[in-house]
Amino acid sequence: MHKSQIFFATQTGNSQEVAEKLQEDLEASGIEVPCADIFDSDPENISE
Repeated sequence: MHKSQIFFATQTGNSQEVAEKLQEDLEASGIEVPCADIFDSDPENISE
């Protein structure tokens, strides 16, 4: 099974909206994928 994560960086909120829509669509297809602001993410956990 492939593992994926969605990361975004935004000033206006547009990329966050796109990332959350992508997450919603993937989860509707049965694919669980976390979505997070890259600046709030710990680099040690990104590849896990």
